[in-house]
Amino acid sequence: IASPPVTTGASRCGLGNVTLSASGNSTLTWVPSNHGGNILTTGTSYIPYVSATTNYYVYSDPGGTTTNVGPPWTLAGTTAFNASSNFYEIFDVLTTNGIKINTVDIVPSSFTPIGSPVTVSLEDSAGNVLGTASTITYVQSNVQTMTLNFFVPFGHSFHLRVTQNPDLQYH
Repeated sequence: IASPPVTTGASRCGLGNVTLSASGNSTLTWVPSNHGGNILTTGTSYIPYVSATTNYYVYSDPGGTTTNVGPPWTLAGTTAFNASSNFYEIFDVLTTNGIKINTVDIVPSSFTPIGSPVTVSLEDSAGNVLGTASTITYVQSNVQTMTLNFFVPFGHSFHLRVTQNPDLQYH
């Protein structure tokens, strides 16, 4: 288990870049919220442009291996179509170092025109958006791998929700 990173604060008066630094015994992952979200960068420093007081958060890389979760989309009896953003996948993160969600497989339905935008949101248990990722469909009724690049810390009842063009096949 990686130990928490040690940070060095920074300040600036006025608009401009600020160099934030941290050290640790694993790869460091920078995110905009203590609840996770879109990965801003990885490494020992992050240089954002700031225009107001802003907090950034750094976590030690959760490590481990890349794992696929969930049934294959072709498994009989596990497929349905969703045409509403009212539905979402719910999950818990039980590892204290958190997890990275690199990609998700989506299956645009035969009614979804090729070239349609799709947005997937990572939400906390109250439905607050922690991060979003978007792509354009390039297939119908077949698997399309979508890059998410989300970091999710230890916690319960996170949501993955299709918030734009939810006419997708899901499991």
